[in-house]
Amino acid sequence: LDRELLLYPKILLDKLSESELDLEEVFERNLHNSAFTSDYGNASTVLRDMSSEELVEAVTEMARRVEGTFVETPLQKQMQAKLNHILSNHPKLQPTPNHHPVRAEFASCFLSNYPKFID
Repeated sequence: LDRELLLYPKILLDKLSESELDLEEVFERNLHNSAFTSDYGNASTVLRDMSSEELVEAVTEMARRVEGTFVETPLQKQMQAKLNHILSNHPKLQPTPNHHPVRAEFASCFLSNYPKFID
């Protein structure tokens, strides 16, 4: 694993429509740095935990990454590159004296399960 962290975020849903938020909607609602549950309620957003299937898939991916046996598909590599570009260039995520970028990568299984997240 080239990064320090592997992320599989909670799914964010619009409270009214129950549709999944994509990354740009997360930025629009200023939820990218939220640390409190109340932040999500104030932004008309509901958090959804991982399903047991997603948890098994994420843990399996992490184990394979640690073992050195994980192989990303070409589509997953393309999605990771697109996400890295967005996260590196988005104005709300630029480094400041008090904020430094986290060396993290989203789980490939998350990107495969939620491709609209970065569209």
